Amino acid sequence: MRRGPSRRARQRGITLVIALLMLMIIGLASVGVMHNVRQGEQVAQAGRLRAQAAVAAQAALDFCVAQLSQPTPVMAVLPASQPEAWTDASRWREGGPPGVYRLRAGTDLAAGTVPGPQPQCLAEQDPLDGLYRVTARGFSADFIADAQGHGRAGAQVWLQAEVLAPGPERAVLRRTWLQLLVPPL
Repeated sequence: MRRGPSRRARQRGITLVIALLMLMIIGLASVGVMHNVRQGEQVAQAGRLRAQAAVAAQAALDFCVAQLSQPTPVMAVLPASQPEAWTDASRWREGGPPGVYRLRAGTDLAAGTVPGPQPQCLAEQDPLDGLYRVTARGFSADFIADAQGHGRAGAQVWLQAEVLAPGPERAVLRRTWLQLLVPPL
């Protein structure tokens, strides 16, 4: 007559099952940790790209505001219109209607200041006398747009300021500043 496994053999079998369960738990925990690390890296990268785009937008805004005090600005200042010119998405596309100024590296910006697509700005008169609205758009180095100008990769930041134009007794005065959360593109 044959006997079943001894008590010692049964204990080894249980130890094996417990060891396999522990390995499975450790493996699942490792996958979870790796997933969280990867998500953290993606969030940090998005923050870096957004900061890079914000720096470019601020450079464009500062450039256009400074141009308002020049006797012959390098950019056109659009007259007041309804709706405002900055809301016209076609103006911001390459080859669109005039009005958007694209800053040039080495001329308007120090060479290497803004990697990737060059920032843009648009200045338009406000219906109130002496007041101008300046809108700027900055990009991250990896920004890619589709044919309509909508971002498909990277980051873009839009800034806007209302500026009191220079007069005989005053320099340019920036009145308000905001980041556009719902830009035309």
